[in-house]
Amino acid sequence: MNSNEMIKECRKLAKEQKIEFKRSKKVGTINGKACYELESGIQHKTLHQGCLNTIYETLLSAACANQ
Repeated sequence: MNSNEMIKECRKLAKEQKIEFKRSKKVGTINGKACYELESGIQHKTLHQGCLNTIYETLLSAACANQ
């Protein structure tokens, strides 16, 4: 899966879990890789920050746990 496909999948998984997936404004990059974050929709609280692979794994494991 390339980066664009992973970003689309992250958006889909986040929407299903009613959280927001977006590029981090607080942290630009981590070891040269773009930083993304998951944020709660209501409280606008950052739930998780990290590179794309880490965020994808977090969303995927949460989706599996909710089924």
